[in-house]
Amino acid sequence: MVKQQIIDWVKLERGKGISDDKLRAALVKQKYSEQEIKEALGGPLAPAQAAPVAATPASTGSKKKLIIGIAIGVVVLLVVIGGIYYYANTVVEFDDFADDFDESEYEEDEDFSDFEEDDAAFG
Repeated sequence: MVKQQIIDWVKLERGKGISDDKLRAALVKQKYSEQEIKEALGGPLAPAQAAPVAATPASTGSKKKLIIGIAIGVVVLLVVIGGIYYYANTVVEFDDFADDFDESEYEEDEDFSDFEEDDAAFG
């Protein structure tokens, strides 16, 4: 009779989706007899003859971590997009500034007599 430990191992590995061929190869490598392998893989306790095992859902903790990770990713993405939008709409292009520049306001006056009089008063 095959040990319960081997049957439990086969159940565990089948639950992970490992095929019987791979399980058989692993048991042969561990020097189990053909009779023990047949019992472990096809015995009455083997899950292949029992009801199919449903895929186990992810644990609640990992779901929570996934949701938190996605939320953080969305927030970071929104901040980056907002920063790009803000930068694109607030940076003044030089061409825009140059179009608004009126050179006539900054032309030099030929008449500096007012300033010369002020300089003479102080000096």
